[in-house]
Amino acid sequence: IKMISKVLGSFQVKGNQHIVSDPCYPIECATDDDLSWILTPAKSGEWKATIFYEEDKTVAKLMACHIEAKQDLEWIEIGKEIAVDSAQAGIFDASIYGRDEMITYEVQNVYDIDMDEEGLKYYVACCDKVATDDQGGVLIGGTVSMSGLGDGYYPVSVQYNEKDEIVAVLLDFYGEDEE
Repeated sequence: IKMISKVLGSFQVKGNQHIVSDPCYPIECATDDDLSWILTPAKSGEWKATIFYEEDKTVAKLMACHIEAKQDLEWIEIGKEIAVDSAQAGIFDASIYGRDEMITYEVQNVYDIDMDEEGLKYYVACCDKVATDDQGGVLIGGTVSMSGLGDGYYPVSVQYNEKDEIVAVLLDFYGEDEE
């Protein structure tokens, strides 16, 4: 299968933790439920986001790599999947994720979501990125994309550098092992 890839841009990771999640979930879901996961220790600094599409433009994968990561590292599945309920998922700096005050611009709110709860402005900012031709993008502290086949559970893989820091994260929305 031939895949098409596109670099979405880059984002900064200030802390040493990523959260992989559907942005509709509050950060507590990574600590209390099995919906999303905190990945640690992640290398801080600049991360580049790349989206991969099937030939029919279905999003197959979302990847974020530290800009200093070597390209030949082995992908390791973390053995946990993330849940997707809003047909999107992303890789975020856990210290920024879901914090409305980090979104300092006026969101478009293309889906006209009622932003009456904490965390919803951040979620709406993610929705706006997914509602583009690219079906994804970067925002402060992370990257988000459409989740290929929609709602469900998707595996997460990581790469480690020689210091055992996570330097790459991959969400695979198109796994062959459908259950």
